[in-house]
Amino acid sequence: MSLAPISDHTGPKGELLLSVIIVNYNGRSFLETCLQALLQKLPFLHEIIIVDNNSSDGSREYLLESWPDVILICSPDNLGFARGNNLGARHARGRILLLLNNDTKVLEPLQPLLDYLERHPDTDIVGGRLRNPDGSIQTSVGYDHSPFRLLLTWMLPHTSTWFIGWQIYERRPQFYQCDHPEVDWVSGAFLCIRRSTWLDISGFDQEIFMYVEDVDLCSRVRKLGKKVAFLADADTCHFEGSGKKGMTGNALMSTIDSYRLVLAKQYGNLTRNLTCAGLALIFLVRSWLYLITGVIHRDPVKTDKAGFYLRGAGRLLWGSSPNVSARSDGGGNR
Repeated sequence: MSLAPISDHTGPKGELLLSVIIVNYNGRSFLETCLQALLQKLPFLHEIIIVDNNSSDGSREYLLESWPDVILICSPDNLGFARGNNLGARHARGRILLLLNNDTKVLEPLQPLLDYLERHPDTDIVGGRLRNPDGSIQTSVGYDHSPFRLLLTWMLPHTSTWFIGWQIYERRPQFYQCDHPEVDWVSGAFLCIRRSTWLDISGFDQEIFMYVEDVDLCSRVRKLGKKVAFLADADTCHFEGSGKKGMTGNALMSTIDSYRLVLAKQYGNLTRNLTCAGLALIFLVRSWLYLITGVIHRDPVKTDKAGFYLRGAGRLLWGSSPNVSARSDGGGNR
């Protein structure tokens, strides 16, 4: 199936309205679902740009053969999610950029997001509601990653709804039932931004390989005096982490690297180091608890979790050079 000609879907002045940017890394199994659903929800299709981060699963060959009208940009290296989107945006011509994960299925028409930006000139980013494959709501909005919020988030159970507003994710189901004209950040898995604003702030931070780049982007947009909004009716299914269950070790390391970069940029090295030390202590406690319960119950999953958090504690304390996170999980499959 081919895409409709770009020239048939230009704006009143002949300019493109929307550029969809998808970063792909070994996501061949998701691409057909992603693109087919996207076409059904884009009656005004303008252009789709896919940045392939040196996949080895036949993604490039599939796209070239089955989707010849998609603009395919092949990177010789795995650039990660942030730099991959930056590369795609440099080739975009639309007034609005839609950043979309490859492991998504758009469930509702995208026109409301564009209409919202048209009606609200003080808003430069708008995101929609993400759903898990079973239909349940996935956290798609959150709060600034302040040191206290980071520490509290990792201290409390994942499902906790205590201390609303003092964790980095918004987890209340009722929050996602209505629009919110002003939030701190929306997920980069499904995010619309004005291209002029993207250019003003130079897109994602190039030093971030993957994770937290959306939080940093939204923070910089809000510092310009612009708003970030959330629309409840813009539903998209997100097979988070390319369908992997739970956070992998490589994803944790990338997240920690991003924490270190963003904390240093926003709060300085001293606060960054103190926050990372506090997180490392929390990780060490988690590691110890998993190890004890794993040994008592002879559960290898729990003992593996102990190692998972122990490695995370080491990364928090000693860090790593930018963009050296293991690449096997990343580069598009957030």
